[in-house]
Amino acid sequence: LASAAISALGASKVANGDVIVTYGCAHVVEEILLSAHSRGVSFRVIVLDARPHWEGRALWRRLVAAHLHVSYAGMHALSYAMRSATKVLMGAHACLSNGAVVSRAGSAIVALCASRENVPVLIACETYKFAERVMLDSICANELGDPDDLVTVRPVRAAAQTGAAAATSGAALAAGGALAESVDGGANVLACLTDWR
Repeated sequence: LASAAISALGASKVANGDVIVTYGCAHVVEEILLSAHSRGVSFRVIVLDARPHWEGRALWRRLVAAHLHVSYAGMHALSYAMRSATKVLMGAHACLSNGAVVSRAGSAIVALCASRENVPVLIACETYKFAERVMLDSICANELGDPDDLVTVRPVRAAAQTGAAAATSGAALAAGGALAESVDGGANVLACLTDWR
């Protein structure tokens, strides 16, 4: 019931020719966009997304399947996307008693960029997400996630070498403390650094 009321009200805010920027994937935002599209409103959507979960991909796929005019971009294209935006539409995890909104990481920068471009930001939030708490800064209740979700570490590999150069560089790598492994053809490849200090 709440999402139906929010989608009806939100769809009334979407006008012909609008370019709506969204961030992440909120069900109520999807319902608003689909409701506006079903009313015959002609608009464009730019779905912004970021690591580590890439939630916007699912929203992008569903909007494309519903035949909306949708673009997809990473957060690095935020300022470029905001230049053509007429509205920003985002969901929320919570709405606090002082009017502050708690949402996924990156939402604040989207709102700040929209403010800089004088683009209105609309937050769709069901009443069961309203909270009596007040948060004075984003540090007091932030969750600490796994940093490995944000940074991918891969071993460094050198190009495969053959002949005398391979034997020379392989011996040098082994003497320098790096681990050289043998691959097909006997070429030495740098797999990882074992003792780099």
